[in-house]
Amino acid sequence: MTKLEFYIIMQRMTKERPKYDQDLELMGMLGYLDDCGMLNAAYLEPLFDRRPDLAASFSRHRNEVEGRGLEARKSGGRVFPVHAPFSSELRRRLLETQDSEYYGHWAKTMRALPEYTLPLPEISQQFYKSAKEIWQENVCGQEEIFLAVMDAAVEYVRTGHTTALLLAGPPGIGKSLVAECYGKILGLPCSFLSGPSESSGRGLSGAPNIYIGAGAGAVVQAMIDHKTGNPVIVIDELEKSTPMTGNQAGLQQELLSLLDDRSSHWRDNFLEIELDASHIPLVATANDTDQISPPLLNRMDVIRMEAPGLDLVHSILQHYVKKEISHYEEAVLFPEDTVHSLVDGLWKQGHRSCRPYQRAVKRLLSRAYQQYLEGGETVTVTPEQTGKILPMFQGERFSQHIGF
Repeated sequence: MTKLEFYIIMQRMTKERPKYDQDLELMGMLGYLDDCGMLNAAYLEPLFDRRPDLAASFSRHRNEVEGRGLEARKSGGRVFPVHAPFSSELRRRLLETQDSEYYGHWAKTMRALPEYTLPLPEISQQFYKSAKEIWQENVCGQEEIFLAVMDAAVEYVRTGHTTALLLAGPPGIGKSLVAECYGKILGLPCSFLSGPSESSGRGLSGAPNIYIGAGAGAVVQAMIDHKTGNPVIVIDELEKSTPMTGNQAGLQQELLSLLDDRSSHWRDNFLEIELDASHIPLVATANDTDQISPPLLNRMDVIRMEAPGLDLVHSILQHYVKKEISHYEEAVLFPEDTVHSLVDGLWKQGHRSCRPYQRAVKRLLSRAYQQYLEGGETVTVTPEQTGKILPMFQGERFSQHIGF
């Protein structure tokens, strides 16, 4: 048994029986007599001879922990523990929670904290093929961006760690969509955070329990929400988050510490324990990088996304129409010449963001479906109909190109 597995067994025993205080302290001391990475169980045998109940609890949790590791190996990946066993002080708090209103929310959050990361996928041709299919299903073109995302994905699968990504480019070019695809490629859930909103809340590291409304930070909350120690955390509009002001650490300062080599000892201010956040893939998006601190940029792989030209816009919208029309089954048809007519009309108005194009498609499909409900026959969206709705988007024209 590895010492990492020993960590998890002690943590489980702590949650189950906080009153094991001195027994677990002794177990921890005996278990770490060796400096090697494996636990010598012989050191624990004298203790178990005196405490059969402790031995039974340890054996049961050991079977569960080692079974989880076997399951992960069968799936081709590895799992990692999220945190170390609780200290005697934290175990005392857990024991007092039944009669303590002060520690009630703290204990509920502590018990909800996941113990493991999700298993890593296996590096293989099937992994790359699956990644390619996910990309083609969700993103049109952008092969260079795909290769950059795969660099990070392969590094993560091979090592369990990866450099944070920063997707930088004009609004409306699909940065959030690329971040979501990154999570799908890794087989991990995504937690989307707003840079401006998190700056005014508890931030990444939470608020101490001495304050009203205190709670865990966004990192711990993402772990709890997705029940895993390695959700993909996506921070949108990072450049709009608050920088460090005086003694107040802003979101960028917290992110800087999360990207540090010491992230394996990430501390949440509310839980007051150290967590291993080094296995969390991080992605940030930004419209520009001028407002992001240089030390933070230095710790991230910056992927710059440019606005596509007219030909790629046609391809992107065809891809989007194909996905949207699937919700209408055979009630509505949206031919390719209608797509070209719509793109050309909006392009001439000066639209370079994808949002007006998407709104126009949804409006055309909705009106066509209403005609289907009225007449009961399949309705085809025509180029003439696109011309009728173009004036609705005339007032949205931007004075500069902000990307598709």
